[in-house]
Amino acid sequence: MNDEATQVYVFRAFIRQISPMIWRRLLLRGDQTFADLHYTLQLAFQWSDLHLHRFQLQAQVYCVPHLHSVDYTHDANDVQLQSVRLQGNQRFLYEYNFFDGWQVEIRLENFLSVNPKQTYPTCAGGAKAGPLEDCGGPSAYLAEKERYHPARVIRELHEMAESTRSDRKFGALIRETFPDLLYWAKAHQFDHEEINRRLHQYAIGDERWQQWLEIE
Repeated sequence: MNDEATQVYVFRAFIRQISPMIWRRLLLRGDQTFADLHYTLQLAFQWSDLHLHRFQLQAQVYCVPHLHSVDYTHDANDVQLQSVRLQGNQRFLYEYNFFDGWQVEIRLENFLSVNPKQTYPTCAGGAKAGPLEDCGGPSAYLAEKERYHPARVIRELHEMAESTRSDRKFGALIRETFPDLLYWAKAHQFDHEEINRRLHQYAIGDERWQQWLEIE
């Protein structure tokens, strides 16, 4: 790869129909592909690639082929970002999990020079944890957000502890109840360090990155 001939693309990606906004600022090399961008989005929003997806750009559809993939015009593995000649501030759409209807709007913010000391992709910023991918979509996410307001989470944990203090099944009950409670207790947090750890594994070809996704 010729670093001098390659630029870094700075993308800002946010999930539509959710407020306050859940977003990420992502840096990829222009000679990386739409497949790289797909996996970057999955890792950055801490999703698992369990569902179908597609990019829609200039009447073209790009996706990483899977069994039962949607109709597409281009295999995302074969198309470099720089080959579609994106312009500054140009926007395009990434859709994921068509049952829940997650739509991620992506805008090309800037071009940078490649930093030889930096691995790509990387995440330069963001806000909030990515939504649970199977929660039902943006409207269901917002409803659950109200249900699991931090004060309510704390109250429910306290009530659970009090009611099961002498119960041997307490541990099992906690494990059963905790997945959603733990998510919503931290939903306001953007785990920048963890996201970049996963992206760095991906960038250097460390197979451990695949543990975060359901790779076929």
